[in-house]
Amino acid sequence: MILHLLEKLNSKKIILGSGSPRRKELLSQIGVKFEIIKSKFDEDTVDISLRPDDYVTASAVGKAQWVVDHCQAQDKEWDLIIGVDTVVIFPEHKTHRGSPIVGKPKDTKDLLEILSKLSGSTHRVISGVCMVINGKYSKDGKNSVVSFHDTTELTFGDIPVALIEEYSKSSEPYDKAGGYAIQGTASTWCTEMHGSYFNVMGFPLHKISKELANFIIKTE
Repeated sequence: MILHLLEKLNSKKIILGSGSPRRKELLSQIGVKFEIIKSKFDEDTVDISLRPDDYVTASAVGKAQWVVDHCQAQDKEWDLIIGVDTVVIFPEHKTHRGSPIVGKPKDTKDLLEILSKLSGSTHRVISGVCMVINGKYSKDGKNSVVSFHDTTELTFGDIPVALIEEYSKSSEPYDKAGGYAIQGTASTWCTEMHGSYFNVMGFPLHKISKELANFIIKTE
């Protein structure tokens, strides 16, 4: 989708506002050159009562805007900044701290509770994405913002409690929404998936690639 645009894309200063190794890997594998500035936006400032897709998109916007503000404060040159957030949405009638929205587990107890509720059920993974284009490309000099989300539905088979407890002893689950890595151990739990696999990894490549192509069109 963007192969023919890579030369133009790689002439731009693109910043990924995430420290996620998986997002770095996925953006790199499609040939895009970029810099990483890890956003320090506080996700807890986003209203948890929002609809899940609105919540995760608002978080992505906040992450991207933090990087924009940081670059402006440092007088750092940039053309495009990408912010992303990913959450898991519990099956109907299940909640986590009073909300169906699940982020990263805070500790082992939290992880055990989350995975026990995901076991033997169907849940959703939603990634929100925000792309900010530098205002130097617009007539009014204002930055332009494109935000969107992607949703994938997954079904997990029954996960034995002993397996969840063993998994909790590894480092794999603690920096991931929902407390699992679909590209790791959790790949053996998934019985069915509808939607983007890469979205579950936290970076919906198809939709992001489309917007990267639109970015080149807008800035030519």
